[in-house]
Amino acid sequence: MKLVNKTSKQYTIVLGANILSMGLGFFINIIGTNIMLTTSYGFYKAFISSLLMIASFSIFGFHYTLGRQFAMLDTHEEKKRLNSTGAMVIIGLSLVAIFIVLLMSKIYYMATGNNLPNHFMVASLFTGVIMLQYYIQQKLQGENRIVSFSLMTVLPQLFITMFFLFILMKKQLLEINLAVAVFILSNLVVLIYFLIEQGITFNIKREFKKLVQANSKFGLQLYFGSLFSVTTAQFLGLLVAELSGLEEYAFYSLGVSCAAPMTLVASSMGTVQFKKNVSADHINKRELLVTIVITGAVLFIYYIFLNNILNIFISEKYVKAISYANILIFYYTLMGIGDYFNRLISSKGNGKLLRNGAMITGVTLIVFSSILIPMYEVNGLIFAQIVSAIVYVITMYYSILSTEKITKER
Repeated sequence: MKLVNKTSKQYTIVLGANILSMGLGFFINIIGTNIMLTTSYGFYKAFISSLLMIASFSIFGFHYTLGRQFAMLDTHEEKKRLNSTGAMVIIGLSLVAIFIVLLMSKIYYMATGNNLPNHFMVASLFTGVIMLQYYIQQKLQGENRIVSFSLMTVLPQLFITMFFLFILMKKQLLEINLAVAVFILSNLVVLIYFLIEQGITFNIKREFKKLVQANSKFGLQLYFGSLFSVTTAQFLGLLVAELSGLEEYAFYSLGVSCAAPMTLVASSMGTVQFKKNVSADHINKRELLVTIVITGAVLFIYYIFLNNILNIFISEKYVKAISYANILIFYYTLMGIGDYFNRLISSKGNGKLLRNGAMITGVTLIVFSSILIPMYEVNGLIFAQIVSAIVYVITMYYSILSTEKITKER
């Protein structure tokens, strides 16, 4: 009974934090459409997408492995050594990422006479911030520190919202350089605290070897899968920005920002259950049913909110974004359910199943996008995303059945 109450409390905390983060995200986007030029807002969103894409590409799955290892540790000293190892590995990978992007830029210029997009080059310089954020999120999830995990979600959004409100009250236009700086600093301040709270040690040689070995069996498998799913989706979004222009991309990215919170509804339960599922041998059908019912109810309420409340506050020139959001909420709802299944499989360490599922999803997205984007641009990408999300849910559910079968055989 205590375990059930604890789980319910933690789910409420995570879901509450995600709802608050949703609200703050709305404020950021609504205010952003009023204090930034359309092209500047498009640049800002393209910068964030580039940042996420480069970070996802460069981290090699170490954050997944670290999160699972933290779930199995108990003593402070063990966590201190693992935390130090993880931080140094992530920082090292971020420096390698900067070097590779600069090299790519040079080669691209020599081959075409053109430079890589500015938002991509600027994003490469700050890749380490997002990579460390990925790591800290997985660490807190692994330790089942739900309140800290929730603060990690909310605080950066809160800081950005406060600054955007300040600019709005002064009735000034926000320069893109300042918007980028505020985004980076807001995330950096929060993650530094969680990075150093357990202390840092430089005696990590033994832990580093163990981490690399563990990552080759788990995190790296998820990484290869993510290249076909998450990173591909981010790249295709940026491709649309180049084909349609930053102004049209601003509409699409605002639609994404409005719809993306639907992912959090189902995935929040997966986050809460992660540590418990490390030792569980099957999915709890009651929890699955509750998750689906809650997700459906929130989807219905959210659709009404988008079309009857949110459109009142968005700047008139951005109303087109709502039409994109109306479709994208179904995509993100499906992705949230898929992520719920993903968390269970991840807790069991079945990286190959996740890799295979992600690769199938990614290939589906690539195939449909290659056909539809040249003809329909943004609309083509949205349709391809929905098809890939359906495939994602199916493959993750099949992987859960396979996970239960493997567990029983053991």
